[in-house]
Amino acid sequence: MERINLWKRPLVKDQDVFYLSIPSILSPNYLQLIDEWLEGAGFNLNERGFALETFIKNDLKSKLVSKGNFTIPSLSDFQISKKVSEEIDLIVSFDDFIFIAEIKNVKYPMEPRDVHNAIKRLSDGALQLKRKINFVQKHTSVALIFSHHSKYT
Repeated sequence: MERINLWKRPLVKDQDVFYLSIPSILSPNYLQLIDEWLEGAGFNLNERGFALETFIKNDLKSKLVSKGNFTIPSLSDFQISKKVSEEIDLIVSFDDFIFIAEIKNVKYPMEPRDVHNAIKRLSDGALQLKRKINFVQKHTSVALIFSHHSKYT
């Protein structure tokens, strides 16, 4: 039996009678509904995640352009050799430090199971971020790429 989510589908049929959840009609959660609509249209979290990464990079570039020298590489896959590589979602290199981020796209949590899944995804992302920081620290050639600043890339 499918779990009933009254916020997603406020109309429920039981035998020949339809029941309507008034709170979900009067106060819909559009963020959660948009998540459901996108997923129903075939856009999974991974596809939306790539779009989010692109959006964040472009938005940061436009906001940092007046702040001085920085580099945001457009590529995300950093390959040292055939066996050694890492995908890093976001790197912003400034004159005196490098900012590394793992970007996660999560479904809007409405139920306890959703909250659990979101926390797990973010916790996994934190572990991935630690691994990526270690990769950049270990392979200084990757870090050197970002020390050569044009205004931005």
